[in-house]
Amino acid sequence: MKGIGITCLAIGIFLGGYSLKMDTTVDSSSLYGLGERVNNMGLMNDKTNNINLSGFICIIGVILLVADEIKEANDKLIKMQIDCNLTQIKLMQKMLTNQDAALEKNGDSTKIENQ
Repeated sequence: MKGIGITCLAIGIFLGGYSLKMDTTVDSSSLYGLGERVNNMGLMNDKTNNINLSGFICIIGVILLVADEIKEANDKLIKMQIDCNLTQIKLMQKMLTNQDAALEKNGDSTKIENQ
């Protein structure tokens, strides 16, 4: 997911840069050869659409990157919880073993037999 997010972000930035540099004017030849450049509404609309699309793609890329970071942090937290639980189990087993040894040493051993 991280790779897709980085790719979306790169494509969005590239498309945004391209869109900002788009020329929205066209040459209008006059009768006397004095050409002027005038704004073309269709090209301006294309530029706006490309800028909006690039922004949307960038936002998707950022969302994917953040989601991946949250997933990695959650996985680390779960691993830490599992390690903590295993450590608690080992300590409890050690305590029970020490308690059994102390009871046997004192001669107060009472064992429950499974029937």
